[in-house]
Amino acid sequence: MIVAAVRGVSDFNDVTSRFYERADQCAIAIDATRYFRRYRCMIKTQIAVMALALSFVAAGACFAADPHMGTWKLNEAKSKLAPGMGKNNTVVYTEMKDKMEVTVDGVDKDGKPRHGVWMGKADGKTYKVKGNLAWDAAAYKVVNDHTYGITTMKGGKVFTNGESTVSVDGKTRTVTVNGTDADGKKFKSKAVYDKG
Repeated sequence: MIVAAVRGVSDFNDVTSRFYERADQCAIAIDATRYFRRYRCMIKTQIAVMALALSFVAAGACFAADPHMGTWKLNEAKSKLAPGMGKNNTVVYTEMKDKMEVTVDGVDKDGKPRHGVWMGKADGKTYKVKGNLAWDAAAYKVVNDHTYGITTMKGGKVFTNGESTVSVDGKTRTVTVNGTDADGKKFKSKAVYDKG
């Protein structure tokens, strides 16, 4: 009877220790599962945050990059220039912090060199031009991501109204203007530029 009781206690202890071993294993397994779930959730969150951040950076780069910036060379074969108005052979757009600078080199109606520099913002306000161009001030206004509206002035009067549009591939810039010359005659002009 005593042996049976001892054996019963021993069996009970075996069962109890096995129970606790299994319980410990289950607890470890549960903790591991919780840990991996939490870790997997954290990784997913980190990936989502990084993807969102990269999309904002890419979008900002796209909007910040003005396709007008750079050097543009006149393509006379594709252009329809107004007679007697001269031409702008090279136009260079440069970003200057919150402003831009537009440098124009060309020839006047008599073939004499002309050069001018305009510096301002694309806010629709008029800014002066330095140099000997056919106009002495200009106002740029953003129409869309690839187009500026441009108004040039001479002696306080409107000289031309037009638009400068860069192609989607960024390789061609087309400037179309309507204006009135010094004699009061109206003219139209289309100048096509290739990225230099």
